Amino acid sequence: MRIFLISIFVSSFFGFTNCDLAENSDKVVIAGGSLTEIVYDLKEEEKLIAVDITSNFPPEAKELPSIGYVRALSTEGLLSLSPSLILGEDDMGPPLVLDQLALVGIDIRIIPENYSIDGILSKVACVTKILGTNLASRKRLETKINKHVSDLKNLREDFALKNKTIMLILNLQGTSPVVAGHSTSGNGFINLLGAKNIMDDFEGWKPVSTESILEKNPDYILVTKRGMSSFSDEEAFSKHPSLKLTKAAKAKKIYAIVICYNSSPAIESLYNKIDKSLFDKIYFFDDNSTDDSYEKAKKFDWEVIKNDKNLGHGGNLKKAIETAFINGADYACEIHADNQYNPNSLTQAKDFFENDYGLIIGSRFVNKNPFLKDGMPFLRYFANKVMSTFTSKLLSINLTEFHTGYKIFGKKFYETVPFKNCSNDYLFSFQIILQAKYFNLKYGEISISSSYEGFRTSCNYYRGFFYLLQNFREIFFYFLAKFKILNNKIFPK
Repeated sequence: MRIFLISIFVSSFFGFTNCDLAENSDKVVIAGGSLTEIVYDLKEEEKLIAVDITSNFPPEAKELPSIGYVRALSTEGLLSLSPSLILGEDDMGPPLVLDQLALVGIDIRIIPENYSIDGILSKVACVTKILGTNLASRKRLETKINKHVSDLKNLREDFALKNKTIMLILNLQGTSPVVAGHSTSGNGFINLLGAKNIMDDFEGWKPVSTESILEKNPDYILVTKRGMSSFSDEEAFSKHPSLKLTKAAKAKKIYAIVICYNSSPAIESLYNKIDKSLFDKIYFFDDNSTDDSYEKAKKFDWEVIKNDKNLGHGGNLKKAIETAFINGADYACEIHADNQYNPNSLTQAKDFFENDYGLIIGSRFVNKNPFLKDGMPFLRYFANKVMSTFTSKLLSINLTEFHTGYKIFGKKFYETVPFKNCSNDYLFSFQIILQAKYFNLKYGEISISSSYEGFRTSCNYYRGFFYLLQNFREIFFYFLAKFKILNNKIFPK
């Protein structure tokens, strides 16, 4: 789902724009959340005596007396506070109130708004001059802002936002989303992301109809924390009648996580085989290979990560899963760098994606095709098939294959299953299927093809037999936990 939470500030424009040093800034009132945040970042909060209701960050600002809404201030209420200085965003008002306050000698400053990085830095500079803040505090805040700008640039690259269309929602007015038009801070934020505001055909913040949203059909939806608070959770938001049929609500971000250990000969072929249009991002995780896998992978256009030490198959996969979801994936597709499995098989999983499945298994047996068609070694097939059939019947798990290296992990898997407690070896791939069953996740399987040309494995007969015994052990632990006899870190309470 391409819906993101942000924190923004709203403004329009008119007068009192003076950045000269104030004669007295001991008792400051602020009308505008962005200015409150700046004052706190400058460590000048001891001067504040009251703020408006849009000043909800940082949280301690909400403990100060309130002067009401930035656009609906009261002369009497402000005079009762005896402020020496009033700082406001450029939509502070109404104008009559400001004129009345100015007539009695209260210093009023409206900070100019410009919806750009330069505009933000200028706002900081203006507040700094008015309050007489030391240069070091200003420089520290400017450094912080520039770091955020850098993060935005990374976000733009990570989500490939350039030339994408975005709709930014401030809140709900009744059942209609209030969205950012042009000449708003929301529009400026979208521009910083390198994207296009799909609602830039009007000025300001306005409620829009379902028909208008569906006609525009944005690629992404941004929503403020204030706006999201009207809903119980992200799922409820995405099912709002105005949003649920948009591309943003329906789209799933799918990342490829390529797992590699000493697979140098197959890397180029695998890269050429991957359909890049199927994945929003491709990661390549080299598990400290002893051959030139890492060097070869660096030649291609995917993000290559090399472990400082060998983590084992399961350890490398854990790292890959976590990296994918931390960086915004809805689904992460496990692909082995040995090029054994068709990396593009996930095209069959569309219905699973739309129904939030937690785990999708790629099976070589799902269509009951002749097992030797792809050259799968007979003993390998026989052991896999017998064990998979036995496990399926014993555990009532409707899968035709359990011992496969092609899996698609959903966000619900990442958020629900304690997969980090699983083995760092190949047993990991079996344990997580049992975990999906134990935690009642939706799971399913798709048909995959495979190739054994040049195939080699580090799993000899001894390791294969030991792996089989480990499977039986995990099944035993599963039943102990299921019947509440004994839990463990793989199957906790």
